[in-house]
Amino acid sequence: MLINFNQNLIVKPKQVVLALQIFYAALVITIIDGVLVLLQTSTEDLDLMIYVALAGALMVFVFLYYMIGKGKSWARTINTGFVVLGLILFIADAASSFQTHPFNAVLTTIETLMNSIATVLLFHKASSLWFKASSNSPTKNEELG
Repeated sequence: MLINFNQNLIVKPKQVVLALQIFYAALVITIIDGVLVLLQTSTEDLDLMIYVALAGALMVFVFLYYMIGKGKSWARTINTGFVVLGLILFIADAASSFQTHPFNAVLTTIETLMNSIATVLLFHKASSLWFKASSNSPTKNEELG
């Protein structure tokens, strides 16, 4: 990792790059899993609000990943909260999911593991230093002023 404050050059560590790749890959699996669940659900049970909520959640995660890529610690913290919540919900629901929808349960297991691994990478020493340096680097207004 290279941090050169004289030139305001902060290079993203490989752990952050890998974490973001894993997050986006897990998001693709989540979308596939969600489509499969919707296909298994009768259309009478579906409401437009479900689709709106799913699209909104997708946008929130894409935004968080984008901000993580920009070095925003608050995005890393919020995303970590979502991952921990997802892990708790996964553990609480795993047994029944494997009995009722085994293929979806396997996809959910993969998503959960990927998100957990990516989150750990975001707290690697090099990653944490980069987030700290990113938050301490001058903003464009400070550079101009």
